[in-house]
Amino acid sequence: MNRAEIERLAAAVTKLRPDWQYASLATFLTTHATETPLWDAARALAWIATEPGGAKAGEYANDTPRLFTEPGPWWTSQTPQRTEASTPIPQTGCTLHGVRTLPCEQCRRDAASAAAPSAVRAILDGQGIQRRGGRPAAVTQPTTITGYVKPGPRITDDQAEAERARQLAALESIRQAEEAS
Repeated sequence: MNRAEIERLAAAVTKLRPDWQYASLATFLTTHATETPLWDAARALAWIATEPGGAKAGEYANDTPRLFTEPGPWWTSQTPQRTEASTPIPQTGCTLHGVRTLPCEQCRRDAASAAAPSAVRAILDGQGIQRRGGRPAAVTQPTTITGYVKPGPRITDDQAEAERARQLAALESIRQAEEAS
């Protein structure tokens, strides 16, 4: 296994066994598993990490991954023989057009033409979907806001009406107080 595979496997096993520290497990795998294919190491460590060992759920037979270095059923239980195949490398190119970039130029052009308004119109018309008119044009230019504007609280129409009534009542009481004095 390479360093990236060791780190991924150590992270995965610490999810199974949080009591096994990631750094210690990565060091253990670096020492004992560099010649072991990821597939085999992952199967063996999953077995060793989760082998039941107590009467209660969550009790495990193994406190450390040390059995990884010894022969046992974790090496032969799921496959008759160990594999020597390397970890598959993810596809890094376009499988449709055989180009090494993803997405390739042809795929980009296809996606752009599919999103073109004329293409959307043709698809909707072909499916018999009735289109609605677009938004009417703005009569005036929208206001441009510069700088940071702190968003205000969102209130319902009833809350806004209650606040308006409260403010009007306060203004009325101020007006009456001024008239009285």
